[in-house]
Amino acid sequence: MPKKEAVEAVQLSRLQQEVRSLKSQKKSLAQYAETLEKKLDVVTSLRDTIDTYVIHPKTGRTKSEAAALMVASDWHVEEIVIPQHVSGLNEYSPEIARVCAERFFTTGRKMIDMFNRDIQIKTLVLALLGDFFTGSIHEENAEGNAMRPMEACLFAQQLIASGIEYLLQRNGLKIVVVCAVGNHSRITAKIYNANEHGHSLEYYMYHNLAAHFRSNPRIRFIIPEGYHSYVDVLGTMIRFHHGHSVRYQGGVGGLYIPMNKAIAQWDKAVKADISVCG
Repeated sequence: MPKKEAVEAVQLSRLQQEVRSLKSQKKSLAQYAETLEKKLDVVTSLRDTIDTYVIHPKTGRTKSEAAALMVASDWHVEEIVIPQHVSGLNEYSPEIARVCAERFFTTGRKMIDMFNRDIQIKTLVLALLGDFFTGSIHEENAEGNAMRPMEACLFAQQLIASGIEYLLQRNGLKIVVVCAVGNHSRITAKIYNANEHGHSLEYYMYHNLAAHFRSNPRIRFIIPEGYHSYVDVLGTMIRFHHGHSVRYQGGVGGLYIPMNKAIAQWDKAVKADISVCG
């Protein structure tokens, strides 16, 4: 090969290598930009939509008063767990889900009555923190669940509405229902952080429940369009969320460290005395 052609071949090879390197850098930058956009969506959804509600004391200064808090989450009412499949360690079905839901409400009201003997309890904060049904976001769920997503949504709605009716039988008790959507109730394959509620059957269910009880002045629903809800309960600020925005990816310390880091960041926007997740 003549000397001139050899030099041109070397230059061409070098240019081709530079082109490949630039394409690789472009791909990496595009992936990085996509990651930053996702993080921005999360930050925007957490900051822009904060639903707050203040519960003021009902009694005079000479009497003590407390508010009750009941937390319901992750019932997964349509799931089937067959004992033989888990070495007999567990069993679950819609029938068992109904029994558990009834026990949740009856025991909660029993505890309110018990503590009310020593201190006045006039307000109940009922936190509905998501994943009341499993849905079909995974193929094995669609195959193994006892109900389709809409049927499971209606079943969960019936259990919750019946339980609230039972709690309202306690004269004078006011109920603040704080809602949060879970990650299983979505109708999309992936989570859209900026508009998660718009793709959630639970968001629809919560509004149905609010409409059902709209004529009762003793109950109020808080249904946020963002990730968090904040409720000031007798001077104590409580933050509510489902919990799926915090991941620990199998770390040795489990959820403890990433959850504390997340709380520290959230407190920069709104300081909470207690964080409650489902």
